[in-house]
Amino acid sequence: MARPVIIVGGGAHGRVAIETATLAGMTLAGVVDSALARGSTVYDVRVLGGDQAVTEAALRANDIHVAITDIATRRRLREALAARGAAFATILHPRCIVSPRARVGAGSFLAANAIVGTHASLGENVILNTGAQVDHDCAIGADSHIGPGAVLAGGVRCGEGVFIASGVVVAPNVIIGAGAVIGAGAVVLRFVPEGALVYGVPAMRKN
Repeated sequence: MARPVIIVGGGAHGRVAIETATLAGMTLAGVVDSALARGSTVYDVRVLGGDQAVTEAALRANDIHVAITDIATRRRLREALAARGAAFATILHPRCIVSPRARVGAGSFLAANAIVGTHASLGENVILNTGAQVDHDCAIGADSHIGPGAVLAGGVRCGEGVFIASGVVVAPNVIIGAGAVIGAGAVVLRFVPEGALVYGVPAMRKN
């Protein structure tokens, strides 16, 4: 039987995660967010407090889902919680499609109408947002965020901590280096170096 889940982050993406988890039939044990009043609620889910609410007892009894879109913060929290022995819950919207031959890393989030093709691989803590498509044989590094409506054709490789904004199209077999940022609506036709910012049609490096 699946364990209850604590959602870390009660902001905009946290609300999406809560709603999605509820639709997926998951049991939510509470929300952790230092910006929210303890005892208040987010969509009827009780706020447990800030980081101090994630006690060792809570980690033993619940799985964790980090629902924060900022990549650096999400990575830092995942690593800190993993070091304390946390187990991470993956949240899949009932209307997402995941090939039975794909792999989705622990703690990832797949929104409505997201698609993961055959033999694709998502690392830990990846966000695949509304309507995003990751086609066959793609590999997406941990902590990456693929924005709404983005389309990654077959064989694309993304390093860790990549941000691909809304509406991006990435051509087949393109490699995107760790920490790269792809601006909204870009069409990526060639290799993107680590840490680069690219945007436009075709996408060009801007830093």
